[in-house]
Amino acid sequence: MIGASILLFIYEMRVPSEDHGGWASHCDGVAALMKEMGAQSFTRGFARSCYIFFRGFLIAYAFHKEQPCFLEEDQWQQLAEKVRAEDSQKPGLSRMFADVTERIVMELVKCPRYVHDAQLHQSTQNSQQALVLYSRILCTKNNLGFLVTQLKDLISIYQPENTASAPEFLLNGAVDAINLLNTLVQKLIMDPIPPIRLYSSLARLLDNKYIVQDARCLDRLGCSMGISGTRLVD
Repeated sequence: MIGASILLFIYEMRVPSEDHGGWASHCDGVAALMKEMGAQSFTRGFARSCYIFFRGFLIAYAFHKEQPCFLEEDQWQQLAEKVRAEDSQKPGLSRMFADVTERIVMELVKCPRYVHDAQLHQSTQNSQQALVLYSRILCTKNNLGFLVTQLKDLISIYQPENTASAPEFLLNGAVDAINLLNTLVQKLIMDPIPPIRLYSSLARLLDNKYIVQDARCLDRLGCSMGISGTRLVD
């Protein structure tokens, strides 16, 4: 069922139905199934592969809806940690990247909530809660900065120049996330807190019909954890 829903999501992205909303229904369906099954159902086999493949789209969709992503919950963070521990022990080149890439993912899943909560505090002008959020965002931003440096070093050592790859796409997403968080914390310390408006990478791809024109856009979206190109706008 999960696999079928993912395939339908991809199909609707590439060949949109008349109402252009089919992809969202399938994404909601995948999320609902994952929540019902629980993270423990995705520790091995085909389900594990589906989790790894689709989580970037779930984060992208969370940004698109300006809602928190359920993958930030403890059970899913524990699953990401399990993937990190297992994949970093596997033979082959990918194990060199597994530790840092999974740690980046574990930070990126928090970002949709940061935007959502910042918008909430802006609407209520709750400066005290905004400062608490400010501290949480700074922690994530600092963690990402450290991890981005590690990933850049790994890419420079183990991957040829000018070669598009999943780690490179993830790096782009992490860098854009840092820029997004930088802008967010700057707004949170203003008095009053100014409007916080998001333009997601998914919205940009849909508005310009990039996915319909080039399927590789889906690869870049998923591998960047849905963040590459996401930004706050005035």
